[in-house]
Amino acid sequence: MVSLLSQRDFQGVQKLPFCYLCGKTFVAVDKINRDHLPAKSLFAKQHREPLCLPTHVACNKSHERTDEKIGQLIALRYGKVPRREMRRLRFAVSPRGTIGAVTNLDIDSAVWRWIAGFHAALYRTSPVGIRGSLVTPFPRGRRINGQVVFEPLRPQNEIFVQTDQTESREEQP
Repeated sequence: MVSLLSQRDFQGVQKLPFCYLCGKTFVAVDKINRDHLPAKSLFAKQHREPLCLPTHVACNKSHERTDEKIGQLIALRYGKVPRREMRRLRFAVSPRGTIGAVTNLDIDSAVWRWIAGFHAALYRTSPVGIRGSLVTPFPRGRRINGQVVFEPLRPQNEIFVQTDQTESREEQP
């Protein structure tokens, strides 16, 4: 079974010869940096051991705003609200006020990017074009004629929320 278990394994993938985001092999003139996967700002400091993969600077920068939005979404879960001028998320609420949604964040694309990075790290091959089925545990909606129409919640959403609440209670002192 392929795995990343040691610090040495994590260091080895930092030298992949291609950008995991676009799949192109690096050439001498490329501006290269490393992408933390998922972004290190998404984790509490004691849980930070993100995977770092090489990317083109431009490829990495193109995902900067999405990472910022996801960080803000996670922070909201813990009661942290960004200053007004730093807020990136936009919200909509159902007509009855029972469901809210972020309207300007494609979570599925972000998760697919993480999956692509994990694939590149584990198999040392370009993940470009890899797709499959993905269901994130968030309410979904679409904007139709200027209004947000919410899709019915899937049964696994309720199970996810129950699991998250149980784990949160177990973590508290």
